[in-house]
Amino acid sequence: MVRTTTCGVFILFLLQGTELFAVIEPTVVPQGSETYEPLYYTGVIENDVPYGDGTSWISVASGAVAGHPRMVLSCAHLNYKKRIGWYGVGSTRWFLQWNQSAEPSNVGATGLTLSGFYRFNGYASLVEALPGSENFSNGKSAKDYVVHYHVSQNTANGYYAPLLEAGADFLLSASRAKGSFIKKISGYPSDQYQSGDPSKYRYRMHETVPFANKATVSFWPYMNIDGVTTYGGNSGGPIWGWVNGRWAHTGVVVTSDSKTRVGVVANHPEGMSLIFSALQDQFPDSPVFRNTVAVSEVGAIPDAGTLSKTFVVSRMLGTTQTLKLNLNIQHPRRGDLVIALRSPQNKTVTLLQSVSLKNSSPANLVASLDVAGFSGVVPNGIWTLTIKDVYKTRSGTLLAAGMNITTR
Repeated sequence: MVRTTTCGVFILFLLQGTELFAVIEPTVVPQGSETYEPLYYTGVIENDVPYGDGTSWISVASGAVAGHPRMVLSCAHLNYKKRIGWYGVGSTRWFLQWNQSAEPSNVGATGLTLSGFYRFNGYASLVEALPGSENFSNGKSAKDYVVHYHVSQNTANGYYAPLLEAGADFLLSASRAKGSFIKKISGYPSDQYQSGDPSKYRYRMHETVPFANKATVSFWPYMNIDGVTTYGGNSGGPIWGWVNGRWAHTGVVVTSDSKTRVGVVANHPEGMSLIFSALQDQFPDSPVFRNTVAVSEVGAIPDAGTLSKTFVVSRMLGTTQTLKLNLNIQHPRRGDLVIALRSPQNKTVTLLQSVSLKNSSPANLVASLDVAGFSGVVPNGIWTLTIKDVYKTRSGTLLAAGMNITTR
């Protein structure tokens, strides 16, 4: 076995039969670089862990913003100890972008309190773990990841984390992870990465270089990525994937050792729906789930012509559940109009059909229309409203238009 250094990354060349491959290890992130994606969303979780005799010790682990600035995704085993049960609610602190040479408590940092968490006790359900609740000390986590909530600081570009945009693949699915899709890992291993590392780097942020190593299912529901290691103490360290031209949060490290294996939480066919459920429970009116978007501009509807205007929707999570279109149109005969809405996926739904000139029709249209036909589509992107006047001699004006979207 030969050890070399290339671009600041320690590499182990292992000979397995006739196959030669490199082991990628993380290196210290330069101070100041933690403010760039995806490291912007990485942070330290610090827990007061009770011994049971009135004393406690401090546990330090990794986490990352997950879909909303008040939600942090990490490992459930950081909040559970045999014979003690679930702990950490109210005594768990969050330190976004921590990149110092000691753990937070050693330098007097206070952090932001994480006041609760959801543990995932199965891929069909999530269970809230709160002091006094029946689930707080009942059993251990069957699926090793957890979502903390109620961070009291706005983070992630001012409101919520766009790294979890709907339509991408999150919490690596087996089919996705088995491909050579680009990944990287960041976090805070409390152990030294290798014997030569100075101890002053133990609580600095670390990251790997991007890699394309494929994952294999080791034991359900976990997966291993061979050829990559962050060694001990990096539980909860976020695994990032290059998805749709940017880094996205695709899972967490649940175990990593000198055998160069990184555990990755496997994905259920429902994808991020479990985390979305936690988010919706805590923040039902967040714009990641409920959004009102105004039309790009209003204007005249040409006689026997078409007016096209757009709605731009971004950074919503999940898929469309309900959609309402609010219209204020001035026209002497609204039966002259054909009104349609086209989704970012180019699906078109006609909302109003014209009527024959032989039939009477009232003037103007002020209405809130429930739009069917877009359930389950990703809402992010450009929606197009078209208003077509099909008969000559009369023209009108679009005075206002807005679109209300909820997702699930």
